[in-house]
Amino acid sequence: MRLLKMILAIVFLMTVPLLAFDFDIDDAGDLVEALSKLKVEGKGYFYYKYDVSDNNSQSNSFDFGRMYFGANYRLSNQFSIRYLTDFSQQGNTSKFKVFPKYAYVDWKIKDGLSLIMGLQGTNNWKEPENAWGYRSIYYAPLEAFGKFWEVTAMTYASHLSYLYQGNQSEDYERQKNRYRNFNEASKSGMGSSADMGVTAKYNFCDDYYANLSVINGSGYKERENDIYKNVQLRVGSHQINKRLHLSGYVELEPWSGSSLTGDRQQYMNVQWDMMASFKRNGIFSVGVDLNGKKFDGIETINAFCYSIFGNFHIFQEQLLFLARYDNYSTGIDHAEFFDYDQVWWTNGGLLILGLDYKPHKNISIIPNLQMKSYDNQEYRNKIIYIHLSFGF
Repeated sequence: MRLLKMILAIVFLMTVPLLAFDFDIDDAGDLVEALSKLKVEGKGYFYYKYDVSDNNSQSNSFDFGRMYFGANYRLSNQFSIRYLTDFSQQGNTSKFKVFPKYAYVDWKIKDGLSLIMGLQGTNNWKEPENAWGYRSIYYAPLEAFGKFWEVTAMTYASHLSYLYQGNQSEDYERQKNRYRNFNEASKSGMGSSADMGVTAKYNFCDDYYANLSVINGSGYKERENDIYKNVQLRVGSHQINKRLHLSGYVELEPWSGSSLTGDRQQYMNVQWDMMASFKRNGIFSVGVDLNGKKFDGIETINAFCYSIFGNFHIFQEQLLFLARYDNYSTGIDHAEFFDYDQVWWTNGGLLILGLDYKPHKNISIIPNLQMKSYDNQEYRNKIIYIHLSFGF
C-alpha cells in the first residue's frame, strides 16, 4: 500500500505542469498541444547477485537498485521545467525512500547559453558516467572512488577518536581537534550527483562547452549545513566528428573548522577530474578517467584514482562485451597521525567484466563479474551479477 501511494504521488507530480495552463478541456487540439510539450521519463535497475568471494561471506539475492520517474515540460522556446524522483534503498537497510532529484527551471537566454536554477545535476561525474555508459551496473569512476574512500575515511576517523578518548594528557585537546577537523574536511566525500544551486551552460559552438555552477555542496538528500558554497567548472570538447570527447573538471569546496589549537580556521578542498573517450558507433567505445581530491585541513590528504573502461560490439547493437578497471589510492596509507608510525594498507581496485544483451533498445540484460581488491586483504570480493535495466 505504501508503494502504491508513492507511485500515485509521483504520477500526480508528473501531471502538475498540465494544470498550470489554461486550455479548454473540450478542445482536443489544446490538450494535444499541451501533451506534446510534456516528456515523461523513467529508469529502473534490478539485479540478481551471487557472492562467490573466497571468504565466508558467500550469499545470493534478488534486489532492487533504484528507479527514476519524472517529466520535462516545455513552457516556451525559452523556458522549460523538469522534475525527477529518485526511488531507492537507503544503504544496507530494507527501507526505501523517495527523494526529489531534479526540480529546476531551464532558461535558454540565447543560442548556446542557458541558465539552470533549482535542484539539478552537478558537474562532477556526469560526463564520465555517460562515457562509461553503464551506471545501471556500477557508479561512474569518481563516484565509485568516493564510495570506496568514505569507508576508509570512517575507519581513520574512528582511529583518531580512539586516540583522544580517555586520554587526559597535555595533548588531549590537540588530538580532539584533529579528529573534529578531519570529520569536517571529509564530510562531503567526493560530492553528490545533484544539488541546489545555479548553473550557467555555454556552448561556444558544436564542439566546445563550459558549465559553471554555484551549489550548496551538501547534496540533494541533505539540507545546506554551512555558509559556504561550492564552485564547479566543467569544460570539454568534441572532436573528430564527435568521436573524441575531452573533458576536465575542477571544484572548490571552502569550509571552516578547528585548527590544532582549537581556533576556527578556513580551509579549501579541491576536487578534479580529467577524461578522454573515443567511440565508433556500432563498433566500440573506450575511455580513461583520472580524478582526485585534496582534502585540506590540519592534515592534508590527497586521494587519487584512475579508471580505464570500454565496450565492444560483438553482434551489431544487440550484444556487447564491456570491461573496466579502477585503481584507488586513498591518500590515507601514510597519514601523519598513527601510533608507532604504522602504515595502513587502505588502497584497492575494481575489475568489471560483462556482456550487455539488448533485446530492445531500451532494455539491457547484463551478466557481469565484479571483483574488488583491498591491499589489507588477501582475498578479493567477487560477485556475479545479472542486471536488468530499462528506460523510457
